[in-house]
Amino acid sequence: MPIDARTVVDAQTAYRAMELFLDAYWKRGGKPEALTDLLSWLPLAGDGQSVDPAQWFDWLDALEKAIRERVPHQ
Repeated sequence: MPIDARTVVDAQTAYRAMELFLDAYWKRGGKPEALTDLLSWLPLAGDGQSVDPAQWFDWLDALEKAIRERVPHQ
């Protein structure tokens, strides 16, 4: 499936994409310590929230801000 700026995903999929993106960055960057803790808190549990529930709610806040700031496509 081709992905572009207009691809729509749900919040859980977007969260997982962020986790995968940060993990790849961490591996490429020599596993910087600053990201180690963050990455350990991100995995989603069976209930669909991160193992650190505060991270999930922080993610939803960030997602809401990004949606409000989004510029409609012309």
